[in-house]
Amino acid sequence: MNGPNNGEDTSFIIKELEERNAALQRLVAIKTERLNEALREINMLAVTDKLTGLCNRTRTDEVLDIEISRANRYTCDLSIILADIDNFKEINDIHGHLTGDQVLVTFSQMISRRLRKSDVAGRWGGEEFLIICPETDAAHAAELAEKMRAMVYDHLFGTKF
Repeated sequence: MNGPNNGEDTSFIIKELEERNAALQRLVAIKTERLNEALREINMLAVTDKLTGLCNRTRTDEVLDIEISRANRYTCDLSIILADIDNFKEINDIHGHLTGDQVLVTFSQMISRRLRKSDVAGRWGGEEFLIICPETDAAHAAELAEKMRAMVYDHLFGTKF
């Protein structure tokens, strides 16, 4: 008997449904991965200064709060370096904001190269940067700050200001 209730027809329908289900699962997996990638990017943008790539002010404040709490709880050293680019307004006024932006990017890259993995650098304000140095005493922080100052002082930044 060849009717709609035939076992062959049922097997065919089940096989077709399984194939469609597998295809839908692949699509869902692809879409989920794309959404997860977009979420990772959004999360990164939410804590990163767009120009310099360093932590933004919000993330820097969060890290600072965490590290202060940790230093207090475990009675360990914590040092903070505040770096400011002297005469930055003049750079923008004389050479233009694009040059000023490039100075900020170069400066950020230079200080980032000097940090340990446990240190965090963030853009604190326009041309102000905060460097959080956990487990670092004042003498070592001063030494790091001086090395950064000398490195920046000797750099030409494309044009001498």
